[in-house]
Amino acid sequence: MRKKTLMLIVAAATVMMLAPGRHSYANPTRVTYYTVWYNCIISPPCCSTPVGEWTENCDGSWTGWGWMPGDGCTRTDVTYGDYCGGGGGGGGGGGDKDLNP
Repeated sequence: MRKKTLMLIVAAATVMMLAPGRHSYANPTRVTYYTVWYNCIISPPCCSTPVGEWTENCDGSWTGWGWMPGDGCTRTDVTYGDYCGGGGGGGGGGGDKDLNP
């Protein structure tokens, strides 16, 4: 009995470690902007300054600063930018670079 329980716990832990996180989306269809706000106090919003600003780029990479979307005590406003082109290039801003010479 103890052996089965231990094996079940090890199997569950392995599955949880191998499962992708919420921020591991690959190849979005649009550039996505996230503005993260502090939201822990049960009252009207307390802060007029965001605690994080993040951009998910067309290649799935994230750039930004501060708290990530979904961190504890936050709420996130999501806006969308340029559509991602299929086939590389500049990715909707910052100029075109030939990354596949």
